[in-house]
Amino acid sequence: KKATNPESCPKRRKGNKLCDSKNKLRIAIDCSFDDLMIEKDIIKLGKQIQRCYSINRHMDDPLQLHLTNLQGKTLNRMNGFVDGYQNWDVHLKSESLIELFPPAEVVYLCAESEQVVPRRN
Repeated sequence: KKATNPESCPKRRKGNKLCDSKNKLRIAIDCSFDDLMIEKDIIKLGKQIQRCYSINRHMDDPLQLHLTNLQGKTLNRMNGFVDGYQNWDVHLKSESLIELFPPAEVVYLCAESEQVVPRRN
């Protein structure tokens, strides 16, 4: 539901930059499969990335948000339709997830998986 009054929208809290956040949990959006996506899916991915960024930037202690393997169709979409994303407080990386993070520190989630992640408290 969109707010009709811009004054009711949450503002970015001062001092909640990634580097200052107490929350060091890293979340990576892996863009490496964009060569398998049709244009409609690339558009959806761009919107999902924007939404993730927006939610994260309004948190008191934002997560460490990474966009990995940002190149190809996704990068073209971001360059063409997402003004100012280069100035976002996120880690924008052309490297792959494997190059950036040790495998022991990665939990890879995808909608197509038959495995269910146990609930964590």
